[in-house]
Amino acid sequence: MKKILFLSSLAIAAAFTVSCNKENIEGDAATAGESALFPASSVISASSASTKTTLDGTSILWAEGDAITLFGENGAPVEYTLVSGAGTKSGQFENQAVAGQVTAYAVYPATENTLAESKVAVTVAAAQNYTADGFPTDYPMAAVTENGTDFTFENLATVLRLQLKGDATVASVTVRTLGENEYIAGAATIDFTSGTPVLAASAEGAASAVTLNCGDGVALSADNETSFNFILIPGEYSGFEVTVTDANGAETVRTTGAVELKAGSIKTFESPLEIYSTPQGWNLTGSFTNNWQSWIDLTGGHGIYYCTNITVPADEGSFKIRKGTSQWYGQTGTVEVLKPVKANENGSGDFTVASGTYDFYFVEDNTNVIVTEAGTAAFSVIGNINNTSYNTDFPMVIENGWLVAKGIEFTGNTFKIRTTGKWNEDNSYNIGVGSEGETLTVGTSCNVWSHTATHDMTITGTEAGKKYDIYLDMKRHDPNNSADNMTVWVMPEGQVPGQSAE
Repeated sequence: MKKILFLSSLAIAAAFTVSCNKENIEGDAATAGESALFPASSVISASSASTKTTLDGTSILWAEGDAITLFGENGAPVEYTLVSGAGTKSGQFENQAVAGQVTAYAVYPATENTLAESKVAVTVAAAQNYTADGFPTDYPMAAVTENGTDFTFENLATVLRLQLKGDATVASVTVRTLGENEYIAGAATIDFTSGTPVLAASAEGAASAVTLNCGDGVALSADNETSFNFILIPGEYSGFEVTVTDANGAETVRTTGAVELKAGSIKTFESPLEIYSTPQGWNLTGSFTNNWQSWIDLTGGHGIYYCTNITVPADEGSFKIRKGTSQWYGQTGTVEVLKPVKANENGSGDFTVASGTYDFYFVEDNTNVIVTEAGTAAFSVIGNINNTSYNTDFPMVIENGWLVAKGIEFTGNTFKIRTTGKWNEDNSYNIGVGSEGETLTVGTSCNVWSHTATHDMTITGTEAGKKYDIYLDMKRHDPNNSADNMTVWVMPEGQVPGQSAE
């Protein structure tokens, strides 16, 4: 998004007006700007204004009280304030000044900071306020002169849009970066050095989290999404942890994959988050979830559900698995990492786990709970694969509800699935076929089970040099037959079960 402004000289000590346009921002690209009159002025003292930018569809609109800062050659700020055009893309800005020098740079929102070495310090708020259908705080923009008379405004930040639905009333939403030294708000600079202004986090005072405060609360709808917009510093991020706090203090936590945020764009997550005042499906609740008063939803499918990156403080490691609010699954005793433990379906007993940060897995049919160190897989593939011979585990990750090991090259014709690094230890999984010699053809499935007596799966139809994806469905075909309780597929790389192997 760009705004083009033209400068002209006016009389000394005159009252000057500035016409500024705000253009649409769509997808991940900036759009061309429009032309307007922007008189030059001399340097005057100015103070920061309390400003707000609103959103109409994908159009940025000027709001009452908006102000911009222009910088002269000596770097001192000159403030212009909105006098007309609130609620539109074109606004008239005015200041009382003495003409004397050509303005070189412009910044929105207004700032008292001085331009030095082609840089000006700004702040992207780490505490922002929810605005229905709009931006919660000022959207940073900047312009640099091209010929002494023309300015082109650039949108420097990103709008990150989360869409929520459900029956809860939202009190706040926090997004936090997952990567080390990744910052999305706080102290920042606008750098004009290259001729094109760039917004970046500062070395000191930057923030890795932004909280959107919702005042008296925003009531969600179970039928329609409600948008929550954040103003963030652009960049490539490892992912976000999203924490939604409802009016009762209950928290729902979700994590995302890697995200690239581009300047001048609106980034919308594809799927809305569902936030309910009571849990709707499988969830984990315990002494470390607000002292059993809230829960963490388990996501997944195909018979296995999970949550990731959950911190258990010291002496607060009691938990249960629950479905909705009425079906409780527990067991008295300590859960060790990578050692499946069966939960009692009557809910008796509390699991305990040592302090640390973990991923939690729950296998629905046999009610097994598996705890792993955060980022460590619960299941792996092992065999004559990827130039190894049953001496290396290749982790299975959860993707779209499936457990899958991707990019597997068969350098032999047999493999198994197991709890990572373990064979039949404390009920660990040893997943294979019931009879030796049973074969599985690429693009098809076979029934498997977990027992000390299982045999290697034999794969046919592979080609040397090609890679394959191995999928595991942990849902039993016959809940009463433990020998027929899971399904394994081997698919050509990039294909999912059900697609043709051609």
